[in-house]
Amino acid sequence: MLNALSDRNHEVITGVAVIDPTGDYQTISVRTLVNMRRLALDEIANYVASGSPYDKAGGYGIQDRSFAPVTSYDDCYLNVVGLPMCAALELLQGSGLFRSDMLSTNICGGHKGLERSETVVGE
Repeated sequence: MLNALSDRNHEVITGVAVIDPTGDYQTISVRTLVNMRRLALDEIANYVASGSPYDKAGGYGIQDRSFAPVTSYDDCYLNVVGLPMCAALELLQGSGLFRSDMLSTNICGGHKGLERSETVVGE
């Protein structure tokens, strides 16, 4: 996987869903374009031997400072980490399940790739 991502761009897409107590739900997907640096084969082998990639989608962590596989990304850093917090908070607030002023701090760095579904009424 890491060899296939080396020196290439790829897209990370994360879906978030919230169901309220009445069964109504909302969903959001967040897309982030990620640019990977060139990874040497021995560097990949050492990283795999360390065990670090086994609990990560895509086999890497953008937050891994020692391996540092990502050269740049657009939009949401926390989407690449695994949970786009701004999107999750937006859904929770929209459903009335949570109130916070954290959305005003833009903790994820923006969401040009945000796609919101319509609210769906549970059956």
